[in-house]
Amino acid sequence: MSRLRRPILFLSQGADFYGSNLILLETAKHLKNHGYPIHVIFSLQGPIIEEFQKENISTEIMNLAILRRQYVTFFGLINRTYYFITALFKLILLIKRRKIGIVYSNGLGVLVGIFAAFFSGVIHVWHIHEIIRKPDYFYSVYHRLLNWQFGYNIVVSEAVKSFWAKEGSTNFYRIYNGIPLPRTSPSLFKIREELGLPPSALVIGMIGRVSYLKGQDYFLKIAYELLKHDQDLKFIMVGDVYPGNEDLYDELNLLKDNLGIKDSIIDLGYRRDISDILEALDLFILPSTLPDSFPTVILEAMQQGKAIISTRQGGALEMLEEHVSGLFIPIHESKAAADIILPLLQNENTRKAMGIEAKKKVLEDFSSEKFKEKLLATIEEILKITIR
Repeated sequence: MSRLRRPILFLSQGADFYGSNLILLETAKHLKNHGYPIHVIFSLQGPIIEEFQKENISTEIMNLAILRRQYVTFFGLINRTYYFITALFKLILLIKRRKIGIVYSNGLGVLVGIFAAFFSGVIHVWHIHEIIRKPDYFYSVYHRLLNWQFGYNIVVSEAVKSFWAKEGSTNFYRIYNGIPLPRTSPSLFKIREELGLPPSALVIGMIGRVSYLKGQDYFLKIAYELLKHDQDLKFIMVGDVYPGNEDLYDELNLLKDNLGIKDSIIDLGYRRDISDILEALDLFILPSTLPDSFPTVILEAMQQGKAIISTRQGGALEMLEEHVSGLFIPIHESKAAADIILPLLQNENTRKAMGIEAKKKVLEDFSSEKFKEKLLATIEEILKITIR
C-alpha cells in the first residue's frame, strides 16, 4: 500500500443527521471512492451510522470523551478526564494495529484525536465546524492546539478561519461545505397535509439543534412580533437537544406560554424528512444568536429555492448575498427583525426571486462536487507536505 493511500481514521463527535455529521459522511464516502481505507469511530450510537455501513465503511463505537458545555463542572471534568485517558490508549493501539496514516477529527468536541495522532507519530487533520468564544479557557486551549504546527486544520468558512488562525498560520485550509442533491423530489403538500395547514397559509420555519447558539428563543420572539401583524401565520421548529440538555425544552415551552403564541408554533422535534419540511415553508429563518460557522441547513434551504432570513453573523455572511438571495436581521432585536421580515412576507414575487437566486448560488458555489474536489486535493497536499 502506498503512503498516499494509507488508512484514515475518522473520529466523530455525533451520530445523528445534523450538518457536521452529514459532511463527514460525504467526506468518508469520497475518500473511500478514491482508494483510502476508512475506519470511523463514533462516540455514541446514532442513526447516521447505518448510512456509513451501507457504503461498506468500517465503523465502531468508543467513548471519545467528547467535550460539551454540560461537562463544565467539577465532576463533569473528572468524567471527561477518565474517558479521555481511556480513549487515548485505545486509539494509540488501534492506530498501530490498523497502520493508520491520518487521524481525522470531525469537530472540536473530539479533543483526544490530536493527542492520539501525536503520540502515534501520524498526521492529524481537524475539520472545524465551530466558533467557540466561551468558556474562556476552552477558547485558549483550542486556540493553542489549532495553531500548533503539528496538525492541519480544515475550516468551513472564512469566519471560522479568522476566528481561530493566528496571523501568518499556514496550517489552515478553508473548504466550504457542499451538499448532494436530494435523492427524491420533495413533496410540496406532504408536510402541510400532515399538519393540517392549507396551501394558502404563510409558513415560516427554522431547523437546527436546540441550543443557545441556534436561537430558538429568538425565533419565538420574532414570531411574537410578526403575529401582531398577522394572526394567521404559522411557525415550524425542527430539531432536538443533545442528551442531557432536555431542560432547554422546558425553557422554550415556558417562553411560548409567556408570549401567548403556543397555538401558532408547531414543534416537530427531530426529523429526517428535511427536504419535505423545507418545501412546505414560505420563508426560512436562521435565528442563531452566537456565531454559526457555516450552517449546512442554509445550503439545504438555498438548494430548494427558499427565501432566507439570517442573523448577521458567522458563515451566513459568506453564503447569502443581501437583498439578492436573502436578508440579514440583527441579533436580539426581535421588533427590528420583524420590521425587516414583514415586507418579504407580504411580497410573494420577491420571495420567489430570492429563492431563484439562492438556488443558483448554491449550485455554483456550494455544490457537493466542488466540496469533494477541494477536500481530496487538500488531503493529498497535506500528505505531500509531510512526505518532504
